[in-house]
Amino acid sequence: MLSFTLDTNCLIALERGWDTAPSIRALADAHRRGAVSVAAVFSSASENPRFGQGEASTIQGFLDLLARIDLADVVVLSALMIFDFSFWDTCLWGSDDDRAREAEVQGILFPSIAADYGMYCRSRGLDPSRTPIDKTWRNAKCDVQMMWAHLHHGRDVFVTSDDNFHKESKQPALIALGAGRILTPPDAATLTAS
Repeated sequence: MLSFTLDTNCLIALERGWDTAPSIRALADAHRRGAVSVAAVFSSASENPRFGQGEASTIQGFLDLLARIDLADVVVLSALMIFDFSFWDTCLWGSDDDRAREAEVQGILFPSIAADYGMYCRSRGLDPSRTPIDKTWRNAKCDVQMMWAHLHHGRDVFVTSDDNFHKESKQPALIALGAGRILTPPDAATLTAS
C-alpha cells in the first residue's frame, strides 16, 4: 500500500479551498477506503498561523483543524523535538543519526538558514533569548521537520505544492536520502485512481 505524507500547504489548501484541494480530498478518500495511507505531520501545528480559524497553538487546536478539514482519520507523524518549537507529547527525542539526517535535509532545502535557532539569530544580530521565533526560521524548520518525518517513518510519496521541494537542485538530493517520490497534489492523486 502506498503511503503519502501531506505538507502544511496541503492543509492550508483544504482550509482555504485552493485549486489543489480536490486532489488532496481524493487522497483522503483513498485513505478512508483503505487503498492508501495518508499522513500529516505534527510539525504543521508549529507552522506560522495561517489557518482560517486562527492559530493552532495547541495540539488539540491542530487536531480540531484536521477534523475541520476532514482529515481527522489520517495518520499523524511525529518529528524531532525542538525546544520552544515542538509540542512535547508529539515528538521524538532522536538519536545522533536522526539529528544528522535532519541537518542533511536542512542543508538541501535551506543551505543559507542555520539549523540552530541561536546560530540563526546571531548571524542576524539578534538575541535569541529576547526574540520570538523568527517567521523565516520557523517556516524553514517546519519544512525540514516534515521531510525528516517522511523519511524517518519510511513513507513513499511526499505531497507538496511548495516549489522549493520540486527544484532540480533539491528534489534529486531528497530522493537520494530516501524520500521516494515528491509530487504535487494533482500528481499524487493520480496514483490513487482505481
